[in-house]
Amino acid sequence: MKVVILGAGASSTAGYPLTSDLLPELEKEMDSTRNIVVKDAWHRFSNFRKEAKGVIQRILSSTNPEVVLSLIDLYTETRKNEEQDFYTALGKIHKQLKSGAEPLGKLPDNPKIGEPKEFFKAKIAVRDFLDCLNHFFGWRHYCDYKEDSTEKRQYLRKELSSLSKGDIVITMNWDTLVERVLLEDGRWLPGDGYGFPVRLKRENGSGKIPSPISESSDVKVLKLHGSYGWRQKEGSSELYLKFANYLQYLPIKYSKQILVRDCVEPRFFQGYELVMIYPSFLKQLKTPQMQLIWNRAAEALAGADEIHIIGYSLPESDTAVRTLLNTLRFRSENNDLMITVDDPNSEVRKRWKDFLGEKITLRNRSLGN
Repeated sequence: MKVVILGAGASSTAGYPLTSDLLPELEKEMDSTRNIVVKDAWHRFSNFRKEAKGVIQRILSSTNPEVVLSLIDLYTETRKNEEQDFYTALGKIHKQLKSGAEPLGKLPDNPKIGEPKEFFKAKIAVRDFLDCLNHFFGWRHYCDYKEDSTEKRQYLRKELSSLSKGDIVITMNWDTLVERVLLEDGRWLPGDGYGFPVRLKRENGSGKIPSPISESSDVKVLKLHGSYGWRQKEGSSELYLKFANYLQYLPIKYSKQILVRDCVEPRFFQGYELVMIYPSFLKQLKTPQMQLIWNRAAEALAGADEIHIIGYSLPESDTAVRTLLNTLRFRSENNDLMITVDDPNSEVRKRWKDFLGEKITLRNRSLGN
């Protein structure tokens, strides 16, 4: 079995930014958009970064979104720990009073009292960033749907043409390029193509979905960091694929184009969360489907005899992915696995060599060349 691992470099030829260029690209998009809601969201996010002082301001001014968002996440985690410590201490004192004993120790300050305004701004900053990110990839998803953008994906189609039935694509990207190419070639379907089951129905509600649409995908796409268009019901762990602006622009070809909807999607808006693991040192798998994806990725890597890595820079901060890939080095050294890494950046190639050892094949090559 062959596994292809894709990073942001795999989408850059089609016009998507690398992680290092994400914040500047978002800023350009927010300057040009007519969407007042996301424009305001970006304005608040930018102000939060600018208004910080000292060392904090320097960190938030970084062009690396992982550094910026990690600091905000750490701020939020600190607040959670303070609240947990308060209620733990409160529980102990309550237990001591109930038993008639003299309370020992002092109750820490309630973090909810005198809460610094920066905490609320930090939470809003993350939400605003995600709203802008969702808008950015939503617009790109629509542009990719248009006929005149098909040629932009030809380089990726060429790369994926070597995949056979049962092979796997593992991607860190939020964009929909990979599944779109495979869908256009009749090798991928949303019902099972993401590695978890999705119950589909016709969008207009009339007639059954043709049986071929319910069949298994030849090639599955495992998106370790989630995806644009994936949503989670508020207060629920259930994940669904959004129809509007997502499945709507992934039409299935079957004699004519068929639009499908996820049966789990709420009929009326009930609040939602984006299922996109944004760049941060603190990454969390919040849904059973995301856990299933990571488990299937681990199984695919363990069963692969060939792995092709394209456009993924293996950042030091991505400890979860590094842990997932860690065993590959020893299989490669035992000649049980062939690993090829394509990347035009010499520092990235060295990073892979240090991580996976001497026996991997390194090529100075961009995707499509």
